[in-house]
Amino acid sequence: MATYQISCGATNMRTYDINFERFISRFSVSDDVYNLIGLARFDQSPISAYKRKKLVSVGFSFSGTVEKKQGAYRCGGTFSALKNAFPSGGYEEDVDYNPEHVVFFFGYSELASKNNVTFGFDVNYFKQNDPGLYSGTQYRSLYDQMSVGFLFYNYAPYAEHKNLYWYATPTLIFTVSDFDTIQAFAPAENAFIDALKSNIFTTSFDTFESIEYPTATKITAEIKDVSTSAVTTIENNLSISLKGVSSVNINIPANTTAKNKNYQWRAKLTTNDGETNFSEWADFTTVDAIPNAPIIKSPQSSYLDAASPIALSWTHDIDTGSTQYAYDIDYKQSGGWVSFKSHVVSAASTDTIPANTLEAGSFVWRVRTYNTDNVAGAYAESATNIIQARPQTPIIMSVSTLPKMVIAWQSSGQQAYELSIGAEKIYQFGIDKSYTYPGYLPDGSYAIALRVQNSQGLWSEYATANVSVKNVPISGEDIITATTISGGVRIDLGLPDVQDAVYLNECYVGEFYTVHEPQAATGDRYLLRDGVPIAKLDGTSYIDYESAGLSEYVLRVVSGGNYYDSPAVYAAPRIKYGVMAAADNPAEFIPLAYRLDSKPQPQKQLTKGYNQHYFSGRAQPVYDITEHYQTTWPLEYSMRRGDYAKLDAWAKAGKSLLIRYNDGTAIRGIAQGTNITKVLRDVLTVSLTVAVHDYTEAIDYV
Repeated sequence: MATYQISCGATNMRTYDINFERFISRFSVSDDVYNLIGLARFDQSPISAYKRKKLVSVGFSFSGTVEKKQGAYRCGGTFSALKNAFPSGGYEEDVDYNPEHVVFFFGYSELASKNNVTFGFDVNYFKQNDPGLYSGTQYRSLYDQMSVGFLFYNYAPYAEHKNLYWYATPTLIFTVSDFDTIQAFAPAENAFIDALKSNIFTTSFDTFESIEYPTATKITAEIKDVSTSAVTTIENNLSISLKGVSSVNINIPANTTAKNKNYQWRAKLTTNDGETNFSEWADFTTVDAIPNAPIIKSPQSSYLDAASPIALSWTHDIDTGSTQYAYDIDYKQSGGWVSFKSHVVSAASTDTIPANTLEAGSFVWRVRTYNTDNVAGAYAESATNIIQARPQTPIIMSVSTLPKMVIAWQSSGQQAYELSIGAEKIYQFGIDKSYTYPGYLPDGSYAIALRVQNSQGLWSEYATANVSVKNVPISGEDIITATTISGGVRIDLGLPDVQDAVYLNECYVGEFYTVHEPQAATGDRYLLRDGVPIAKLDGTSYIDYESAGLSEYVLRVVSGGNYYDSPAVYAAPRIKYGVMAAADNPAEFIPLAYRLDSKPQPQKQLTKGYNQHYFSGRAQPVYDITEHYQTTWPLEYSMRRGDYAKLDAWAKAGKSLLIRYNDGTAIRGIAQGTNITKVLRDVLTVSLTVAVHDYTEAIDYV
């Protein structure tokens, strides 16, 4: 940096003969003060060649001679840089004096004992960064060569006639300079830059203060490969006024440098006033760091609705501050890690899991990022989140067309399922993913609907299918016969007689084309009453002690999902009026034939179910009426002591009772106590109430 000092001497100076008679005015501090004024202008030519230099300071040099007249004994004054404070051509009596523009008081000198006094001083009245004197009004007046005034005070007794003659040589001294040393400061020392992208490098310098500011016309950068010392030069043409400017940028094109290397750079600036030196070398690198584990932002420990998209966000964390090149995302629910996104080339720090992707339950995700060299860092793992989600719609894999239908499916998160087969709806808890229909469906078309429930109690959408069931009867000609017996029906199994043949000598004889020997069906045998399987048959007969009224009986032989049904027979148990038995041993029954005083008349009673609640401040309870009913049968019969003993034992054991009447009514329930209302010799009249319970008579096909 070159520094220059320019002296600007005063012009049109002369000797001033100043007496109190001409300058007694409003400038007087008191009646004892005479106010004397001098005026000087400065030559502008010395600084015209340095207007675009950087201003460092402005000084003022003053030397003068004062001649005492008529007893003047002391003198003082000020130096003022006052724009329009004094006229340019000389002094006037009516001066527009503004004391706020006074920038220096140079005191006073004693003159009482001397006729002539010579004195001088130097004042560095302006400095850059001087808050007291750094004012546009003041130093701009100097630059523009405005009038600079001198206000002298002559202190002497008022009664004396005093004159003061003075002559001075004032000089302004400007200190200016070229640029301060510029610095290559961006990128910072040892910073990383991406060689594949364009970059902006920056130089800095102190802000200019000048009369006419220079214009930067070019910036030149040199980039040196540390390993080879090869230098690449980059130039940008400019047109930037340096007024108020402290830095200039240069654009470094992409691929000026190579990846994974170390470099130095420096710069210089060219203006319309000259050229700076190069800055000192500054280091930078294109070797990227390995990324740290990213900073997980969200979601973290959150409840998330899988029915909506789930946004994942993170922050790329790398010591060089470089841009993320790519990322990987995995997530984990009940099993191991599942890759969601693999090596996505993007600087984005967000991604979204689509709606209805995740299952209900825990959810953890992790992410790792790649640096600009395509090197991956460590994974960052989120805290555990909870997914609230309906299970995914199950997939029905197969539905058999056999009467004993088998349905298989796939599902996730299943804790229970609801299955509809035609109009029949089945609810099951558990994780089984197949269902075998417990009975045998009649031929026809069936709509299948299946949905599953998860641990959060949410149901999936329905999976549906349609299937046609067709029984392929197994070969057989079995028949049954029904015989009414006391309290029950006896069923016997057999085969029809051989037709059009004669049994002779232990064989059938007759025409070949008319002889047919009936064959029994092969498979498991079940007895159906009114279409409901009630017993698996191992022998050739069965007694049904649980029927009431006329019933249809069919023998069903099952094998391989198909079946053979015998012709139906019809029968009703022989019951005089009614019978009662323990449900687990219906063959041991008590006759209910009479009551001592009148004919027994059992009547069913229905009671609506409700829930009862009490609330503070309300005198009466509030009821929630349910959809359920309670059914009871108040009964009263006369019976022998031995029969009562059986009933009493059943009641005390809490056994379920089976009561059947000849009109087809059947009651299954629990006796809510028994009460003997009358005793006549060996006959007891007993009252009891039977509360009906739910019961399924059908047995499972095995």
